[in-house]
Amino acid sequence: MHDMINTNIACPEPRIRSPTESKEHMMETADDFTSISKDGSLTGCVGCVDGWLCQIRAPSSNEVPDVAAFFSGYYQMYGLNVQAICDAFSRFTGYCFNSTGKVGDSIAFKKWALSKEIMEPPHGFYIVGDNAYPLSDSLPVPFTKLELKSEAHSDYNFYLSQLRIRIEMAFGLFSSCSSS
Repeated sequence: MHDMINTNIACPEPRIRSPTESKEHMMETADDFTSISKDGSLTGCVGCVDGWLCQIRAPSSNEVPDVAAFFSGYYQMYGLNVQAICDAFSRFTGYCFNSTGKVGDSIAFKKWALSKEIMEPPHGFYIVGDNAYPLSDSLPVPFTKLELKSEAHSDYNFYLSQLRIRIEMAFGLFSSCSSS
C-alpha cells in the first residue's frame, strides 16, 4: 500500500481529484475519454473502475481474527482488494483498500465511501467497469458472451473496452513502478 501512495505522490500532479469533484472537472474528464473513443462514440465517461488484488504475506491469527478472509481463492494468494478509479490518462483519481482478498469487486466497491458519489453522477455522466460490477445507468458494463446477440452488442463491447482498458493500464503502470 505504501508503494501505491508513494507512486501517486511522485506524480507531477500528486493531488488525487475525485471524478465527480465539480461539473467543470467532469466535463473536462468526459472530453478526454471522448477523444479516445473511436469516432467519439461514447461520451460522458468520467472514469474507469476496477479491483486489483494487492498481494500481502499471510497474516497470522495473532494479527487478524480471520486469516482465511485475506485469501483469494481466484488468485490463490493472500491480499487486499484495492478498488480504484482512473481518468483517460490512466491516472488514479480515487482508491480504497478496505476489503480483504476474499471479497469480490462488487462488494468491495459498495464498501468504498466514494462509490455512492460515483454511482450518482449528474445526468449524462457515468463510469465504466467490467462484469464484476452491477449494471446501471451510471455504471455500464460489457455484455457477457451469453448476452451477445447482435453486432451492435459486439460494437458496444468494443467501444466500452477502449475506455475500460485505461484502468488496466493504470494498474499495470503502478505495478511496474512499485516493483522497480
